[in-house]
Amino acid sequence: MNIYLPEGYQQNDTIKYPVIYLLDGSADEDFIHVVGLVQFNSFEWINRVPKSIVVGIATVDRRRDYTFPTTIEEDKKTIQPQVIQINLLIL
Repeated sequence: MNIYLPEGYQQNDTIKYPVIYLLDGSADEDFIHVVGLVQFNSFEWINRVPKSIVVGIATVDRRRDYTFPTTIEEDKKTIQPQVIQINLLIL
């Protein structure tokens, strides 16, 4: 999991920021590109996007992550259910 905090962010502030959740959000996927777009578009002279927190969730197994449960026996052989643990830091 990758987290981008906007410039000026302070943990003890009372300012609330929008959060963008990004699937395929590992550093070697789309996280860096999306963070760059958020940074650029939140510059005061551009001001198209509010300063935002970006949470990148890495895709470990695309087939498992984006496939719904099946009753087809052949699919059950190739798509093994897996359990993953995600620890979230609530800011």
